[in-house]
Amino acid sequence: MTKKATFTTLLILTLLTLTACDSNGGESGNTTVQQDQQNIEASLDALLDAARDMEEGSLSQFVKTFAGANEGNYQNEDWAENMIDELDPLVAVDDEDRLAFDDNQGRYAWNASAEAWEQTGNSGDFVLEFPTSPSESVNDATLTVTSYEDQRVVFADDGEFEDADEVWLPTSAEAEMTVGGERAGGVTLNEAQYATGDFGIPTSVDLQIETAPFTHQIQWTRNEPTDFDLNVTLQNGGEQVLNLTANAGIADDDYADFELEEDLESLSGTLSFGGGMRIEFDGTLGRLLQLDDPSPAQINEALNAVLFYNDQRIGELEYRERREAASEDETAQEEGVYIVYKDDTSENAARYYEDFAESLELIVFDYTGDFVDFE
Repeated sequence: MTKKATFTTLLILTLLTLTACDSNGGESGNTTVQQDQQNIEASLDALLDAARDMEEGSLSQFVKTFAGANEGNYQNEDWAENMIDELDPLVAVDDEDRLAFDDNQGRYAWNASAEAWEQTGNSGDFVLEFPTSPSESVNDATLTVTSYEDQRVVFADDGEFEDADEVWLPTSAEAEMTVGGERAGGVTLNEAQYATGDFGIPTSVDLQIETAPFTHQIQWTRNEPTDFDLNVTLQNGGEQVLNLTANAGIADDDYADFELEEDLESLSGTLSFGGGMRIEFDGTLGRLLQLDDPSPAQINEALNAVLFYNDQRIGELEYRERREAASEDETAQEEGVYIVYKDDTSENAARYYEDFAESLELIVFDYTGDFVDFE
């Protein structure tokens, strides 16, 4: 793994881990480094509890059953793909490949014996009733699309977009999933707007995704042709779990020829958790990606991340390479992202994220199988 890839992976793990903290908050005023470490450690159980809540939620359980997820394998893949493929005759599109929602309205049920969809009634919505697994004898899941509006969007007629110069993309939509008569999830696209001209990049998106018991709110705004904001909020039963606000600045508005390394000039934002932990970050990621083998000094100059707890500064993140011990009295320094605390002491953030990642793997093991390897 390259130094850039190693640093990026470790930084993401560190940010995700350190953003989770005790949702009951902490004491006001200055904290000691020992208290800061305790706050970070206490955060792990809270975040893992949230992951368990999501995994045990009704939508996750539906997906696991529907796909036959087991140790990273999907045993019902052929069955599910066949059911999805059989939707093609039902989904009407016009001569411009535009989804004709009005023509798709109706109620359809999966006939397991015929392995086909059958229309069972009329509806002002598009309704699909189907079983949650191949062994289920009744159609106990329902997907309902209640609204859909779209807009013609033009892409640059060159390069990889030569076959997609005009497409119809959604501007608003709403759908819900029920299992056993109970709401398990839903999608509400409140608004989506696209740029006019040669490349129809989204200029405004307001999207809500429900994966019971969680709600994900995603908002994207183009402030100027070269300036963008992103806001992502995750709630569990109405309580905020995570919030990310970010701003990106790019070199120009030639979106069709955008290259991350060349055109991403700035990236900044805040990653926060309801209990008091906050990470403020900024940097020139594009410039860093241009370097084949950046030094620790170049990495730390390009990316900055500062940790706070209840508005009190804890310390900052710093990338360090492996260093052998200079004497028997010293300890070798492992490569990784380090937390440099406010008293100038430091420790490898692996102390926090390695156990956390291994515990998370156990929670999502049916979906992913083995994915943690810090060797």
